Amino acid sequence: MMKVGQIIEEKWEICEDCQGGGQGEVYKVKSIQCPEEKYALKCLKKQKDSERRKRMNTEVESILRLNNEHIPKILYSNVKEYENKQENLFYICDYIDGMTLETYVESNRVDFNMAIHFFVEMLNVLKYCHSKDVIHRDIKPDNIMIRNNDLMSFVLIDFGLSFNFDEYNNTITNQQLGNRFIILPELVSGTTEQKRLKQSDITQAAGVFLYILTGCIPHVLYDGEGKQPHQREGCKEKLEEMIKDRNKLLKINSIFDKCFQYKVIDRYYDESELLSDLRSLDVIRKNIFGGDEAKMNNEIIQSSNSGLRRVIYSELMNDLNPCLEMCNPAGLKLPSITEVEQLIPYGIALPEPVKEKSVKYYNEGDFATATEQIWPRAINTLRKRVLSLGVEFVADMVETSDLDYVRELPAYKVIELANELGFIDKAGKHQLLNANEYYNYYHSTETEEYEEMPQDEANIIIKNGIKYILYSNENSFGLQFNDFREKLKTGRMDEMFADDAMLQSCPYFYLKTTVRSLLNLFMKTEGIEFDNITINMNIFFPSAWKRLRFDEKKALADVYTTCKGGGDTKRIRVLKAVMTQVQGFDYVNENERSHVYISVAKKLKDIHFGINNFYNEPGQIKLLEDLGTMIPPLALKDCVTAILYVKLGNQYGTSWDAEVIADRLLDRLTESEWKRYLEQYLKEEENLLDYINNCNKMRNIWKNIIEKYKLKELNITDVKAKRIITI
Repeated sequence: MMKVGQIIEEKWEICEDCQGGGQGEVYKVKSIQCPEEKYALKCLKKQKDSERRKRMNTEVESILRLNNEHIPKILYSNVKEYENKQENLFYICDYIDGMTLETYVESNRVDFNMAIHFFVEMLNVLKYCHSKDVIHRDIKPDNIMIRNNDLMSFVLIDFGLSFNFDEYNNTITNQQLGNRFIILPELVSGTTEQKRLKQSDITQAAGVFLYILTGCIPHVLYDGEGKQPHQREGCKEKLEEMIKDRNKLLKINSIFDKCFQYKVIDRYYDESELLSDLRSLDVIRKNIFGGDEAKMNNEIIQSSNSGLRRVIYSELMNDLNPCLEMCNPAGLKLPSITEVEQLIPYGIALPEPVKEKSVKYYNEGDFATATEQIWPRAINTLRKRVLSLGVEFVADMVETSDLDYVRELPAYKVIELANELGFIDKAGKHQLLNANEYYNYYHSTETEEYEEMPQDEANIIIKNGIKYILYSNENSFGLQFNDFREKLKTGRMDEMFADDAMLQSCPYFYLKTTVRSLLNLFMKTEGIEFDNITINMNIFFPSAWKRLRFDEKKALADVYTTCKGGGDTKRIRVLKAVMTQVQGFDYVNENERSHVYISVAKKLKDIHFGINNFYNEPGQIKLLEDLGTMIPPLALKDCVTAILYVKLGNQYGTSWDAEVIADRLLDRLTESEWKRYLEQYLKEEENLLDYINNCNKMRNIWKNIIEKYKLKELNITDVKAKRIITI
């Protein structure tokens, strides 16, 4: 750190300590030869950090390529010595007497015309930078200085994350770039080439423009409700208040629609294209139907008498695909040799103090405490990504109305849902479930005092937590769930599936989501939206029924039971028509009694995958036993699955007291119940089957169950079910 009064290179004297940024300290200096001339000195904070030293050199190289009134000029620097760590790096540049754009907006009201004028000038500056092959990549209000309280006298600063095409190696794929003002997927987890696109600068500038108009920070391109920054509550109202001209408002919203697209290819290609749209704000263009072109996205020409447009189901499903530019289902490629000091830096979602503690505890041999720094944060991060879709949506997916439970969703449920959503692939799910099991066992009160977490298992927890989750600090991966729901309400699925093969091959999560969304909307909508949901239910359920699993079929029956109990004749009439087509009334009998059993069974499963499971399982499975002597038919799937989890235990063993009760419950099952469970339900329990196939201890217990209950002698005709009992 430098001090006031210090002489630099016998040319400048430090006269004032200014506020610095994340990478460097900034000082006000004066020329010794001409004391009235003031400049700024930027000195690197962490002088021993090789990456930061190289980045400062890149910043200076980029600025030296540019000559523009809105970009600071560098008078002197020693950053060429960035490879010599004995040299403290700094540079001298113009001193900007003013405030940041953030401070300016907080204290000044900017009218619409001035904001447009600023945005146009900013785009021209970026156009100039890009013509010189320099991309900024960190445009935000804090990096824009305003001279003399004049918005148009702005200066774009901090080129520390910039890229110029003479420096091909200054961006690595695993490095997260950009800022938290507006997170761009290509800068978070894109390839090296994706992190060098001028469209990133344009979108960041659009975020600054929106901030000037509304004071709202964009944060992410799509929030948990599927809304872009300008569509969110508060921001939308401020735009309407700022822009009174309806035509201009529609066009500005259309510009933001394009600027804030997830996929770079869907955004403006360059500044000229966006500037052209800005110049035409006062021009009312007509579309081929003679209407205002700006209203195209809001007033779609209707294709049916009911005013509803037609949608193809396969196209509708695109709204549920995660943004692969932001998430990496296969996980980050990490060094093959597990050296924690090498791995920790890849966990960019980990705060620096946590990284340091993790390495410290690991090197001291305290592996349990080292993992305690990593694993809970990993699960919490993954939980946030899942919940970014909306708490009610997740509640639908896990079949509960308990929103408090959803907000604290158990780790194993979070991992399973993340896999279904496409955030992690199947291999990732298996690795994370294993890591969770290791973590729970060695952090429970059931381990013996002499049992310490082995290094190998700590490695699995740390490595997979970073590989599949902590490689990014993004909390939302952009499934546009609300857009999907909106299309279900306003679009008619006249063409459900292109052919039967598509129905059989599409991921089951798509069907599950459609069922839950249709039923949720069916209970909440009225008027024309209700009529449209009714039509879509009559199209979807008969088409998809054969592939739907027990849980989704039962969900339809549950809605019927609810409507019947409430005397809702309008909805009962619709449901009767749908259920008659698919023989859905088979799933209605004994519904209330089944709910009680299912609730207890699901709680038992949660306990099994939680900490201290061996201690907590006996009480819960005893509660299940005490409910009655016969499991209701509709509860058979959940109850037997939960009982089998207890019986099979995990790689560390079983809860002996709970296992005794599990044996009693399994003894009660009749041949017909075993046959129905094996043929209809067990083949749907992919996670349970994965445990049986991948853990020798659990596999051997399953073989004993097959032998004890003579499951091979049952008249099983289903090929997949037959394979399960012949292992």
